[in-house]
Amino acid sequence: GVHTLEINFTDEASILAAAAAFGDNKLDVLVNCGGKVILNSHPVSQTRLAILHKPLISTQGPFLSSKAFLPSLSKAPLGKIISISSNMAGVERLNQLTKTMAINLQKLHLSHVVTLAVHPGWLPTRLAGFHGADDMETCMAGLV
Repeated sequence: GVHTLEINFTDEASILAAAAAFGDNKLDVLVNCGGKVILNSHPVSQTRLAILHKPLISTQGPFLSSKAFLPSLSKAPLGKIISISSNMAGVERLNQLTKTMAINLQKLHLSHVVTLAVHPGWLPTRLAGFHGADDMETCMAGLV
């Protein structure tokens, strides 16, 4: 029963197209999870551009995604917005954005849509070059 949509968090049109493709359906859980390898992955001449995209991917993308899917989330008895980030991706900014979004949802009388920002740990993923100090199964069980 899981529907996965791939979204480019640096392209608002991609986000809106994904929400349109999902349609007018009820959405129980929206998981925002995006990242970009920056360190040691770009020539020095391109590193500045990669760093400029980082806030788009780690904070603005999840915000725009949450906004685009809010009509579907509001149809669920308890809609959940879960945004996954890391220390390297600016989890502090995402935490603040998540808190601000929660306050705003209450003001809009949408308190049945809850927000949560999570940091899964330092996991050996492709994004981390398959290096990480934390165990994937333990961290994922903790998130669930």
